[in-house]
Amino acid sequence: MIELRIDPWDPEYGASPLAEAEAADDLAGVRLDVEPGADWDVPRPAPPAPPGTPALAFVDGVRRAELRLTARRAGPGPDLAGPAVAGTLAVGAVLAGPGGVRLCDEADIEVARLLVVGGTLGEDAAGMAEVPPLTVPCGRALLIFEPAGRDGEPDELGALQAAMRRAEARLADRLLAGGAHDLVVMDGPLSFGTRPPALGLVKRAMRAYLPPERAGILARLGVGERTPLFRIRGPERWTWYLRLARPRRVEGHMAGVVRLEVSAGCDLAAARRLADLAGALLPRFASDRMRDPRAPQNLYPVGELERQLHRRLGDRALVRRSLEVEIDRRMEATHA
Repeated sequence: MIELRIDPWDPEYGASPLAEAEAADDLAGVRLDVEPGADWDVPRPAPPAPPGTPALAFVDGVRRAELRLTARRAGPGPDLAGPAVAGTLAVGAVLAGPGGVRLCDEADIEVARLLVVGGTLGEDAAGMAEVPPLTVPCGRALLIFEPAGRDGEPDELGALQAAMRRAEARLADRLLAGGAHDLVVMDGPLSFGTRPPALGLVKRAMRAYLPPERAGILARLGVGERTPLFRIRGPERWTWYLRLARPRRVEGHMAGVVRLEVSAGCDLAAARRLADLAGALLPRFASDRMRDPRAPQNLYPVGELERQLHRRLGDRALVRRSLEVEIDRRMEATHA
């Protein structure tokens, strides 16, 4: 008999956060038995809440492709051309501590507009040097899309995503430099080597890291409980699974589970302390299914931060229309 369970995520957000039926991928580079005394049959217990009120920062970004374009260099010389995307990104943080929960200072919110160019034009340094910023009147504002190449990414949207991740890493580094935060939680993997105590929180897995004989522990995780630490490459990170919330009976056992990671630049003892601190603190920020279609993995501070950042992108229809008008104006001036 086939037993069906509900995947609680809204289908608009794609596949399951951590598909329980997913078979383990090639496990080369995954080191499982690294935490002394760890039993892969028994979850690590939920740690007690630390004394006082720890200071946390939740860092995230949003990005939006405004308009797809094509770019071509006019005039003599080799024909350089390629697809392009005019896109906008915004990055910020929510701070939680003794003073309550608040949005970071406005000076720490970064909004950037990029003209990402691919193809032969985007791959040629001399060609990119000729690409001027795209300046677009938009209502009372002047939007400036700075030119950027793909920088090794497979496509223009990937380059926009990578630019957002780099901005997130810069903000996390600024927050860490002050030494005022016990934990900095970045929404997504640690793509750019952010140092501890920054953690990457992965809501949706693109691959499985545990072989079948070890994956059974995931169904037994209670709220705040975690798996033993293990180590992965690309770059080197300590990582573990943590349950944020208990699934309903109709949901698969992976509902409410996230994977966390921290740079292997810290030693095992420090990684264990951070893993235990995350287990004590993060479940209290798990979102509710009535308010967030990605609950409980999309933490409350992150969901609110995303709403605030989307406002800073500007009205989508107005930005797109302004881009179209400016492109048309340039075409008219060229062919006059």
